[in-house]
Amino acid sequence: MSDEERNFIGGLAVPFMTSGVHIQQAHAVHPVISIFLETFARCNPPILIGPRATEFISRHYHAWHRGILLLENQALCIPRMLDNPACIQLPLDPLLQERLDVLDYLRSLYSELAEFDQSAAVWSHRALTVDTVKMLAMMQLGDIEDALEHGQTTASSMLHKMENQLGKNPIGEAAAKEYEFLDDAYIQCTRELCRWRVLCEIAKNPHVENPELLLEAAVHLPDWYLARQCRDQGDPEDGPLVPAKKLVDDVTQALVVGWRVLPPILTHAHVKLLQSMTMIREVGDVLDLKRALDVGNQNCGAVMQEMKTVIKIWRSRTYSLSDEMSFISLMYDWRSQIHAMMVQRFHDWERSGIVMPPGMNPQAILPIHSAATGQLLLARAARERGMDHMAIRTLNKLHTLITLPMMDCHQKVIDHLKTLRRLAKKHSTTAQQKMDLLQESLLITEAARIEDFSRDQCCRLFYQKGAILSQLE
Repeated sequence: MSDEERNFIGGLAVPFMTSGVHIQQAHAVHPVISIFLETFARCNPPILIGPRATEFISRHYHAWHRGILLLENQALCIPRMLDNPACIQLPLDPLLQERLDVLDYLRSLYSELAEFDQSAAVWSHRALTVDTVKMLAMMQLGDIEDALEHGQTTASSMLHKMENQLGKNPIGEAAAKEYEFLDDAYIQCTRELCRWRVLCEIAKNPHVENPELLLEAAVHLPDWYLARQCRDQGDPEDGPLVPAKKLVDDVTQALVVGWRVLPPILTHAHVKLLQSMTMIREVGDVLDLKRALDVGNQNCGAVMQEMKTVIKIWRSRTYSLSDEMSFISLMYDWRSQIHAMMVQRFHDWERSGIVMPPGMNPQAILPIHSAATGQLLLARAARERGMDHMAIRTLNKLHTLITLPMMDCHQKVIDHLKTLRRLAKKHSTTAQQKMDLLQESLLITEAARIEDFSRDQCCRLFYQKGAILSQLE
């Protein structure tokens, strides 16, 4: 075909392939639209499809591999945008705008597949400042706390420059997207550090007003009244009350449909769906327990039986190394709220003078032990990901429980000592800070009541004390 014929076909094909009449093919095994895209890509030379149309077809018609490959081949020919003065000029050069579109839509596809490394590589190619690239590198290395501080400083500096420029020249789209990226990265780092109150304040800011983020933070706090307000803001109509079991089934079905939309080769987006499925199962696990609680105070035996069943299920379902801290926090925060509900019900029974069936009283400690175990696992997950300060904050939350079983108390002491020793070994820790951390850990070992520990527990404590003394020398 001649160039004129290819341009003619391309001009007709894009409106046809992106038309809404083909939406019925979205869940087909081999959509015709994806076959068209594959055919145009294999022409020699290929029939060009714009980056926006390529991204749309790839996302909706199972053409992930071909769409990403097309955009990648175009992105390889694009030079880095770092410190490019043309990106802040208005109007943008059409060729430069097309290059930015290619990078933006390629990153959009990677983000949809939750491929953070590839998305970061594309953005580092598109980034206008060195600070943005540095923040990305910190996030990839897992230095979330350092990335948060660096991102906050960078975003403040960029916002100040944009405010100064606003009175002279309009702000370009490229610079605005750079700031939006820093803003999103800051929120993501804050989410991974589980600073939900900070996120709540950000979402309430009149310049942000993000109800989805506010809902997410409200669930963690927990503030269910605020969560209901966020839900009503998105769906203000009061319809008929839908049973919780049906809602769980509907969401499960929606996740199955979402799985089919993704490419057949497993990606991290599939892991995200599995995490969502896990949380739906977490909700489904407590439905029978909630029904038993709603019956009233005359159903103590059924409540205790359902509670033991739920705790047994949760004990066998824990996090994996590939899970993010935000998901792990959501899972254990949800369980903690259920445990608190059970403990409160036991107190209500005690105040009401209800006598529990024989053999049930010792089991009242189960939700407290399960809640403590959840906090210990959450702290361990934070330590495994290098978030030592967050691990210490999580361990300190154990003191908010009304009581703490001895086995959990011992494990808390051991994990606290491990975290302090890890902090002391960091290369960024000064000599004085190292000495303070080790002295603090030594005081913890000396304050422990070893007469309440078993022989094995004492051995573990003495091992930690010996390791601390060796670091002090």
